[in-house]
Amino acid sequence: MGDLSRELATRLSDARFVDDDNLHLTLRFLGATEDRKLEPVRQGLSRIADRFSPLTLSFRGIGFFPNARRPRVLWVGTAVALPSLLALQEEVEHLAVESGFPAEPRAYSPHVTLARFKSERPCRDCPALSTAHAQRDFGDSRVDAVTLFESRLSRSGARYFPIACFPLGAA
Repeated sequence: MGDLSRELATRLSDARFVDDDNLHLTLRFLGATEDRKLEPVRQGLSRIADRFSPLTLSFRGIGFFPNARRPRVLWVGTAVALPSLLALQEEVEHLAVESGFPAEPRAYSPHVTLARFKSERPCRDCPALSTAHAQRDFGDSRVDAVTLFESRLSRSGARYFPIACFPLGAA
């Protein structure tokens, strides 16, 4: 996906691209969280991860949130939303709500964020880029763990630091 980022960076000057080492697929964003609220999340993620086997995700196509005309996010999607990925995400969402976080109102859309746009200006090239890359394959990736990250914002964008890692199928 790094090649795609470099390719599109020349056409999307208003986008800030995510460093290759920060690319990830989010199961649930928790937001600013006090340390004391993380312990039940850690314990729950450990139990959840034990019940799921590693999986392989195929990535295909690009898109924009909320839309290609006025994008805020450029993403690469999964070719197929595997039932096991959706079940894993559903359990993580349930854990978040049980741990006192508000329910996520939007439907889960598995994706990897490639870039965030600096402004809400219209993007002339984005609809055509979305169409041109709709079926482009970006390969497969084996998922063998769930990682709880802390994100820290800086002028150059978000950086992600692992807090805890839970291997899938560890039990």
